[in-house]
Amino acid sequence: MQQNHISDDDSLEQLQERADKLFEEDSYEEAEPIYERLIELAPNNSENYRFLGYCCYQTDHYDRAETVLIKYTEMQPSDDLGFYDLGEVYEQTNRIEEAAECFKKGIAIDPDCPDHYAELAFCFNEMRHFDESILASKKSLELDPENKDAFYFLGVAYINKARPAEAID
Repeated sequence: MQQNHISDDDSLEQLQERADKLFEEDSYEEAEPIYERLIELAPNNSENYRFLGYCCYQTDHYDRAETVLIKYTEMQPSDDLGFYDLGEVYEQTNRIEEAAECFKKGIAIDPDCPDHYAELAFCFNEMRHFDESILASKKSLELDPENKDAFYFLGVAYINKARPAEAID
């Protein structure tokens, strides 16, 4: 039997275990329909919305990912990771201002998460707000001195500000 086969005989617990196992194995395409079914059966389980949204993002189903992650952030407005995932969807669909707003919300919830700042720096670079990108990149690096994305975004901002010497440092 395939792992993503859904039977009427499957219990909610069996479906949950199967979906979570597939998710942990990065088998997002296989996990996606199981999370869809779980949401049908237990629409108040907010975590399944986040996992489904992430699966949809990973399988390039951005419209569905957006819908599901918006629902998740409404259900769990204090979870910064829901906003992070939604911001990633917006980045992939070139909705940079909306992505930036999601990362700002994530920062408001968890100001110590370096990834929010790094992604915000990316957005600022895309919007050509290089001073803000420099600040966000530096904050990310303050929180995680090994954050390669933040280093890259900082360099991009410095180069665009015609400050190449600082980009090299």
